[in-house]
Amino acid sequence: MTFAPTWRKMANGIGLADVPDRYQGRFSAQFCASLACANARSFSPVKRRWPFFPEDFLLTPDGILATLGSPNAKEFGVTCPLWRMTEHPLPTRIINQTATVADRDHSDEQCFLSLTPGTVTKMNEARIQSTYGCCVRSG
Repeated sequence: MTFAPTWRKMANGIGLADVPDRYQGRFSAQFCASLACANARSFSPVKRRWPFFPEDFLLTPDGILATLGSPNAKEFGVTCPLWRMTEHPLPTRIINQTATVADRDHSDEQCFLSLTPGTVTKMNEARIQSTYGCCVRSG
């Protein structure tokens, strides 16, 4: 899963996609109306020594507000997918608490905003390649 929790265990950063066999996910629709939909998902560890991550989503026509928590992880964040074509790279901007990618004519843009202070991995730092393109980690 590309848009998923990332946490620090000792000195290493671990993403949920790094350990899929150690987690079980659950999804539920909480509320749906014409202009908003509230959903919840959680990632429960198969063994107790791994952190638990509940996450709430509020979907509106303007965007998605995702709120991630963890009662037992001290440092955690989210891995966000920034779509990027490998043959013709798209303009990507990562500054402070924002990450944005746009198509060449800027007719469509994908933005990730961190509402709480944290670090968004910069372009020259380690990135993760996925089937959707390049991902950044925020936490």
